[in-house]
Amino acid sequence: MRGPTVAKAGTKVKNRASVDLGVRFVYHPTMAYTPRAGSTDWTAAGVWLLAAAVMVWVIWALWGILLPFILGAVIAYVLDPVVNGMIRHTRLSRTGAVAVLFVILSLLLALLIGLVWPTVRREVSDLATAFPDYVERVQRQMEVMKGHIIQINADLGGSTDILLSLKNRIQATFLGLGRFLGGQVVGFITNLVNIFLIPLIAFFLLKDKSAWLAGFYSLLPDARRDDWERVVDRINRMLAGYFRGTAIVGVAITVVSFIGFTVIGMPYALLLSVIRGIGILIPYVGFVFSIIPPLILAAISPEPWAMVIGIVVLFAATEFLQGFVLVPIIVGNAVDLHELTVMFALLVGGTLFGLWGIILALPAAAMIKIIAAEVLRGRTGIAG
Repeated sequence: MRGPTVAKAGTKVKNRASVDLGVRFVYHPTMAYTPRAGSTDWTAAGVWLLAAAVMVWVIWALWGILLPFILGAVIAYVLDPVVNGMIRHTRLSRTGAVAVLFVILSLLLALLIGLVWPTVRREVSDLATAFPDYVERVQRQMEVMKGHIIQINADLGGSTDILLSLKNRIQATFLGLGRFLGGQVVGFITNLVNIFLIPLIAFFLLKDKSAWLAGFYSLLPDARRDDWERVVDRINRMLAGYFRGTAIVGVAITVVSFIGFTVIGMPYALLLSVIRGIGILIPYVGFVFSIIPPLILAAISPEPWAMVIGIVVLFAATEFLQGFVLVPIIVGNAVDLHELTVMFALLVGGTLFGLWGIILALPAAAMIKIIAAEVLRGRTGIAG
């Protein structure tokens, strides 16, 4: 019996192949291209780069619709090892394991809300009540600062214009940063209206994981399926390690921060600790986002310098704990991105998709890196 025809290296298969999936899926001849050993098909790579740009545009245009599905996928990545463990150690089917896990998590979440929410609500209410007084204190502090600047500059025998201009620029910068962060927080809270839709999406992604992967692989040529499975496996391991590790680190930093804020006597300790934990999700920017509120509260406290020193020591300790202990042990080198790549990804994600874009920028950049590496090496059918 005549075996299947194998394309020679550097040639294109002229005949189109098709797969019957209920609809007729036809492979374009360029998808059956076999690059020469050690070469890269730059034409096909350019086509895939253009396709990636179109995909980014589509995601940007449909961001409000796609966001719940992306967050549901993140939850599914975090919970997938738990589901697999339940299946191995019990007689539950995958659907049963996912259902039991979601029931347990719902009960734990309800218990956590019952314990934590009253304190958070009280702190938010107290902060809203005291906010006008805090604004007045900040204004008085700015006036005192202005007087000091004028006096120092007069002692130096110079004009007050330069230092006052510097002070005004600093004030304007902080006000602009506050407005930006405030707008991002409002958008963040607005997106949480999907709080019931996101777990539902995660449930079905977990329950039908095998079917989703099988459906995806069925659309690929047989000759390229193993290559795609290797790429998808690398992406899965990277995403799972990053999201699970980041979630664990965030919870740990939140707990440590709460203990530290309580020890130094900082008001709104729980609320500030939650902000600190969320800041872990955003490299570089998250640190600034989480340290500004406690510094402002410390500056208007009865003993500002002692409080500021306590905050600086606490944040230095949590940064050391995160960077040198928790992240290397728990997250490891999951994304493996250069610092410049990280900053570029954060800027692009924030510009196109706001706060959620910043949070998801690193795993997205790592995915692009994995796929681009395979394309440029000419090792898979991704490049043709």
